[in-house]
Amino acid sequence: EKYEVDLYFAGHAHRYWRDPPSADVNASAKFYKDPKGYIQVVAGGAGCDEMAFKLAPQCSAGEGSCVPSEQTPDEDPEKTSQLNPVYATDVYSVGRLNVNTSALHFELIDSKHGQLLDEVVVTKT
Repeated sequence: EKYEVDLYFAGHAHRYWRDPPSADVNASAKFYKDPKGYIQVVAGGAGCDEMAFKLAPQCSAGEGSCVPSEQTPDEDPEKTSQLNPVYATDVYSVGRLNVNTSALHFELIDSKHGQLLDEVVVTKT
């Protein structure tokens, strides 16, 4: 908050989760205008040889994300930093960040089928 950070990206954990804004932990949106605090995104969904190989199912056309969020945290504290992530999954995935003068737009894409799993858009006034 001191440096007015909007999105904070981290890795290492071999899964993905997105927390609500740090100063508004009950928020659960995909689109934020002037969020209160920063949004943490842990993008470690590329997998590793320490865990089971997990792929997302193929979604039907126009269905959006058919991969439900695994929002119940495990006992492993590496799996989430909040008790209620906005979205969490451990399927193989890759992130894409689009930046322009008015917005930050992060998308989580399923590595197998190329379908959108999660997204967050931050705009500032």
